[in-house]
Amino acid sequence: RPLDDHLATAGVLPATTSLWVQPVDSEVIQLQWYIDDVPAPGATGNTFEPGNYALSPGNHTIRVVASDDTDWVRIDLDKLREDVTWTINVVPEPSGIVLAGVGAMLVCLWRRERRRVC
Repeated sequence: RPLDDHLATAGVLPATTSLWVQPVDSEVIQLQWYIDDVPAPGATGNTFEPGNYALSPGNHTIRVVASDDTDWVRIDLDKLREDVTWTINVVPEPSGIVLAGVGAMLVCLWRRERRRVC
């Protein structure tokens, strides 16, 4: 198999989790990370940071495909490829108006979209 080890896949992980794999040989094994079955641009290293991508709130599937693309093997090609899948959860950011009262004075805070609302 192309991978010696990887982060455990059980359960739903927070989107702040750093996902990782350990290839048998980093110089030979090709890696490609996917978000919901779409290749993540430039994600070909041993680690993947879901927080670096603008993911919508909710669960997402993160998958890495590790493969040895050698031309020397002609049988048992499935042994040259390994997929590992995790489920992560992106928590929605708070939105809406937030007002903080100090005595009789109200302080208007900015909305997430950076527009003044009062």
